[in-house]
Amino acid sequence: MYKIRTSCRNNKCPYYRRTGAGNIIYKSKMNSIFFCKGCRRSWSENVGSFLYNLKTPTKVVLRCLLSVSTGNPLRKTARDERVTTDSIFSWVSRAEENLPEVLDLLEDELRVNQKQLRQFYNFMKHTITGQNN
Repeated sequence: MYKIRTSCRNNKCPYYRRTGAGNIIYKSKMNSIFFCKGCRRSWSENVGSFLYNLKTPTKVVLRCLLSVSTGNPLRKTARDERVTTDSIFSWVSRAEENLPEVLDLLEDELRVNQKQLRQFYNFMKHTITGQNN
């Protein structure tokens, strides 16, 4: 049987930080939610990350971010991906706080090349500093 390679995050649990003890099971594989049999608590794998609590699929979010960073109009991107412009603004704000993680996700999930990553990085740095061209 496959053992989950994570440990309980509850510091009062007897299995706290013990990986491979067999106490952790998936509560939801689709949402990456784990459950500890020892303390009966559950948590998301994405807590504290860019992906935490997103309702929209990761690839849609990443495509929107990449599209806006390449100069495509915000409204057109929102219409094409069937999301709201407010959502895209929210994702850009999240991406600012988690830039290294978002760059890794773009590379892994969308197979973005180095030129596109550099362009996205420059767009985000421009957004963060608020500089005008």
